[in-house]
Amino acid sequence: MKIGICDDSLNDIKLISAAIKKYYSSKFPKITCELCVFTDAIEFLNNYNESNYDLLFIDIFLNDTNGFNIAQQINKEKNTPIILYSSSKDFAVEGYQINLFGYLLKPLSINKLYTFLDRFHEVNQTKTISFIKKGKEEIILTKNILFIESKGRQVYIHTNKNQKLVYYDSLDNVEKRLDDPKFLRTHKSYLVNMKKITKLNQRWFEVENGEHVIIKIKEYKKIVQQYHDFIIKENIDECF
Repeated sequence: MKIGICDDSLNDIKLISAAIKKYYSSKFPKITCELCVFTDAIEFLNNYNESNYDLLFIDIFLNDTNGFNIAQQINKEKNTPIILYSSSKDFAVEGYQINLFGYLLKPLSINKLYTFLDRFHEVNQTKTISFIKKGKEEIILTKNILFIESKGRQVYIHTNKNQKLVYYDSLDNVEKRLDDPKFLRTHKSYLVNMKKITKLNQRWFEVENGEHVIIKIKEYKKIVQQYHDFIIKENIDECF
């Protein structure tokens, strides 16, 4: 879980950071929560374009710009959930017009912040899969997985966090443990997250980071049909 905070008030940063850490240690102790803090809006935007955040907290009144404008810009480029906060109600209505996830008023209410975090996890259905590495359990959010490939006795998990995680396991076992309809077996050595597919070719699927996932030639029609069925169902579910 990667959360970004953009605020020029160190006191507010400390308050929000402490609340988020307490929330995850209490409710999701197995999920590693990475907090990235920025006091400069330009630095934040430069970093944001190179990173994949799961959730953002942005103060509206920043020294060098307006947090609402930042939220608008991000909303055009990516669909990252954003929680704005301010001492004023002036931007609350406008915020929800840009599909804002939440709006907090100062002084910040920790209980209200926790309510938004609860709703975030309900909406995103925080599913995980775990692996043991060097005697330690490592937890991965399944929604961050682009695809999984197997080589020999190892599986390589490619994520949207620019990670390539290696574990001793079989792809058959990983697929069984995932038990998730959004993952499609395209080949004996590949399992792809259909929500991360951006392009389809006669030989492969392309995912968000530009990498290709091989499709078994003999089962091409069947695999592509499964993908199309999934996309249709997803679109129907979003409409109702």
